[in-house]
Amino acid sequence: MTETAVVNICCPACVETGQFTQYKKIDINKNPELREKIFSRDIFKFKCPECGEEILVAYSTIYFDEENNSVICLLPEEASTEDFNKFRLDGYSLRIVRTINNFIEKIAMLEDGIDDRVIELYKLLFEEQFEEQYPQSELLDVFYAGRNTIDDKLHFFFIADNNENCETTLGLDTYRNLYEHFISTKFADDDFAEINSDWALDAISGGVLEIN
Repeated sequence: MTETAVVNICCPACVETGQFTQYKKIDINKNPELREKIFSRDIFKFKCPECGEEILVAYSTIYFDEENNSVICLLPEEASTEDFNKFRLDGYSLRIVRTINNFIEKIAMLEDGIDDRVIELYKLLFEEQFEEQYPQSELLDVFYAGRNTIDDKLHFFFIADNNENCETTLGLDTYRNLYEHFISTKFADDDFAEINSDWALDAISGGVLEIN
């Protein structure tokens, strides 16, 4: 069941207070109309009733997908990480993310049937390639942008320090090869909730990409 709460937000522009509806739990199977609002970030947008200023507000929320047996929790950086077990459900995968972009990214991968662990490993490989090809530029972030069934590729947006949004792709055959290798390793059985660049670095340091 989807749950909401109304809170007061102080506008950073005019310092007036306005009400803002937060989605504390999102049951996407019972409320599929919320999908568009998630991907458009509308559920995180606060518009000041006084001056019209619009800002993104990151808040804790739980995305519950019964059809895909998955729970995705957005816990902003300041939220506690001590008790992840309270979010775990038998038979469900659990992911913890810290930003709105990563929250949306995890949902997109879930819908596309893409293993986020493989994607995080690929991102690190891509970062190494980027640094070799563009030594004068700094790669700030890489985001999964979706699966294109026309060109049979996975698409990614990357942001460099020149503030330009660019795109790169990963062929599905290459993804499948990475996936088949990954699930044959000990890392496939680990029950980590936060699958991010730190997890990928630890996995690579542990030999996840080594060929036996």
